Amino acid sequence: REATYIYKRIISRTDFPYRFLVVDIGANDGFISSNSFNFIQWGWDAVLVEPQPLELHMAHNNIRRCRQI
Repeated sequence: REATYIYKRIISRTDFPYRFLVVDIGANDGFISSNSFNFIQWGWDAVLVEPQPLELHMAHNNIRRCRQI
């Protein structure tokens, strides 16, 4: 999968100075068709942006360690 490829490329860099953070615009429910779910499972911090209240609520339930702002 492409998420695994990106993850391996980033962690293989010894000079990577940034904290691991993914921003997902249009996060939907945080799981189905998610571009960020794998990274969150690998321990990355995430900002999920979703304008639809129902999908945002589902994302909050699917990603247990999240805070809703």
